[in-house]
Amino acid sequence: MKPIYNLFYRLLPVKKVNTENIKSSRHSGWMLTKDENIILVEMEIQYRIIDAEKYLFNVATPDLVLSEAGDSALRQIIGDSLTDDVLTNKKQQIAEAIKELLIEILSRYDAGFHIEAVNFRDSRPPDDVKDAFDDVTKSREDRERLKLQAEAYSNTMVPEAEGAAARIIAEAEAYKEKVIL
Repeated sequence: MKPIYNLFYRLLPVKKVNTENIKSSRHSGWMLTKDENIILVEMEIQYRIIDAEKYLFNVATPDLVLSEAGDSALRQIIGDSLTDDVLTNKKQQIAEAIKELLIEILSRYDAGFHIEAVNFRDSRPPDDVKDAFDDVTKSREDRERLKLQAEAYSNTMVPEAEGAAARIIAEAEAYKEKVIL
């Protein structure tokens, strides 16, 4: 009985799964944002296989599951985000939201993955409207610059005006005392 058992396992192919290396999966595509603009988004998912048994036997095609779950999480979070946030100042928060959603999706499959990080590679508008987006960005930067200049002017003029007012009040008080005396 034992020789047949050994022969049986010798005929089965052995699948080795590396659970130490960090792998990456790239995802990109044209996405529709919450404010109905189309932008090209590219991201990279860094992951490790933490359980070889789950990776091999819980789903038929684990790499496809990761790919589809990554695309789904990317589209959902970008679809719930504003264009300005995706293109400028909130990329890190969006990447974190994608990571959290991806972890939630993959936990349902129990496929033996651990998501290490989600990184934005690029996000940009279509080439046809890039000039308009650049103009909007420049306008926003100009607005911020002018706002800061106005605040700086206000910070110098208000104290000067308060000082002048205090001087006039002091002179008026002195004149009042002089007249009374």
